[in-house]
Amino acid sequence: MAKYQFKGKRAIITGASSGIGAGIAREFGRLEVSIVLTARREDRLEQVAGEVRGGGGTVIIVPGDVSRKEDVERVVDSTLKELGGVDIMVNCAGVGGPAYFEDMSEDRIRQHMEVHYFAATRYCRLVVPVMKEQGEGYIVNMASVSALLGFPRWVSYGASKAALLRFSDSLRHELKPFGIKISVLCPSLVDTPLVRDHWDDYGAWAGKFKILEVVDAVRSLIKGMKKGRFVILDAWDVKLMYALYRYFPETFVSLFTWLYKIR
Repeated sequence: MAKYQFKGKRAIITGASSGIGAGIAREFGRLEVSIVLTARREDRLEQVAGEVRGGGGTVIIVPGDVSRKEDVERVVDSTLKELGGVDIMVNCAGVGGPAYFEDMSEDRIRQHMEVHYFAATRYCRLVVPVMKEQGEGYIVNMASVSALLGFPRWVSYGASKAALLRFSDSLRHELKPFGIKISVLCPSLVDTPLVRDHWDDYGAWAGKFKILEVVDAVRSLIKGMKKGRFVILDAWDVKLMYALYRYFPETFVSLFTWLYKIR
């Protein structure tokens, strides 16, 4: 199977103002992908766009909120107008912050589903017909290791990411006959604002994991996309835990709770 080629492709990246989304933008620019960046913070988008352009990349910014249908439609319309199509759709927008389920408001739970799941389905609904007409496309959805494994204080966040993973798994089978690929990146702990700004709420067990740099997660994504992998993991310990969980679930749970002192 030939490796996926990035050069000359056109991409939309949501959540592109910081963290992994911004990291993907920088790498796509280096790979000569024309990019539309979107997020709520226009000043941060301008900063990321400047970095991409400084590296020779082509980038357009279209500020917007993924939870607003009209903003999603505007981003896709702008992409089609400015770039003439869309080859890669990266759904990377996210909201987080660990919390015990009993302390979490219903609004927060709904926000997780809105931003992580429903926003991605909105974008997919708009770009899939375009990709079908083109005869190819690539959708990348940003899940989490918490979509694969259960962690304390990540009940709502993990559930929304698990919904996105299962959506992606079903959709890839529908779209395969049309030349459209789907990958889901399930990052572990990555040095992003989502992790840094809420570190005190994670719990002592989280400190036993290695925190990766954004560039490590992005490198894993690019490698996985080139090979057409569906689930993409970014750390050896997560790969080991996922394998143990899949094949020896009861043993994994006992070992995990003992090793990380989770009660």
